[in-house]
Amino acid sequence: MKIYIHVNKNTISGYFNINLVTDSIDLNNMNSICERAECLEIIIDEAIEHLNYQQCLIFLSQFITRLRLNGKLIITGTDIDMVVNKYYNGQLSAEEFNTAIFGTSSIKKTSIYSIQHIQNILTENGLKIDSVELNSNCKFSIIGKRTNNDS
Repeated sequence: MKIYIHVNKNTISGYFNINLVTDSIDLNNMNSICERAECLEIIIDEAIEHLNYQQCLIFLSQFITRLRLNGKLIITGTDIDMVVNKYYNGQLSAEEFNTAIFGTSSIKKTSIYSIQHIQNILTENGLKIDSVELNSNCKFSIIGKRTNNDS
């Protein structure tokens, strides 16, 4: 099974698509989505920014348990460190800064994380980091792989 979690983006064929705006996820009953160690791949596409800090920790740890051995978790988001640095150095306007931090009127953000923070959460939950990318638009992509049976 493959899962794609997003906020108001196009669905991906061949994936179980979850839109955090329109679909509710019961983190206490994850078996309604999939069983433990069932997923080959989970993509969380700019969705963690729409969860508060505690929700994000629970959300990530719950989905990590759904990865099978050698399964991949791909997370994309906005890097808070780069956003603040670009604003401080005059590379982002106040409007761009506020949109990066708080979202838009139609899609609000609850929190924003650093790439390092997300990597730490993934490794603390037993994933091996395969790749990390950070582009000039302050967007990151992290790929973690489940390499043991402890998750």
